[in-house]
Amino acid sequence: MNLAVRPKRARPTLADVAQIAGVSVMTVSAVLSGKKSTSRFSAETQQRVLEAAASLGIRVDAMRIGALLVAALLAGIGGGYLSLAYSNTFVEGMSAGRGFIALAIVVFGRWHPLGILAGSLLFGAANAGQFHLQAAGIAVSYHLLLMLPYALTLAVLAFASGTAAAPAALGRRRGE
Repeated sequence: MNLAVRPKRARPTLADVAQIAGVSVMTVSAVLSGKKSTSRFSAETQQRVLEAAASLGIRVDAMRIGALLVAALLAGIGGGYLSLAYSNTFVEGMSAGRGFIALAIVVFGRWHPLGILAGSLLFGAANAGQFHLQAAGIAVSYHLLLMLPYALTLAVLAFASGTAAAPAALGRRRGE
């Protein structure tokens, strides 16, 4: 009987999945993220990657559901902050198109967390900038300054949406 203590195994990496599936790490990344670029891989290759991930204990569906739950939690916290801390009251239509700006940030960031962070900083700066310009007392109607974040949204969507591709798995169940 072997009573030796087994070392705790580290979490599997993309390289582990790639080695088992017999593909590159880039292929594993593309298949697991569900990007549209997976259309260049055969159904057999995609299935091998998913089976290799499952054999290592990676539950892709559970990870996607977990990410959805975290996103819902953060959206709820953001809505609570907007009504309780930012404006101290609830008024119908108080989000004033911020959801559209959030979608534009995701497109601008090309569905990548670091790109979305950069987009959030850009749009946050535009929103703060319109308040600073109003406080500076420049001789422009405040309506034009309030329009600044939304004009930036339209400009970014006009330039970024042509090259941005949504994940292929967006809105679909696995296997569809």
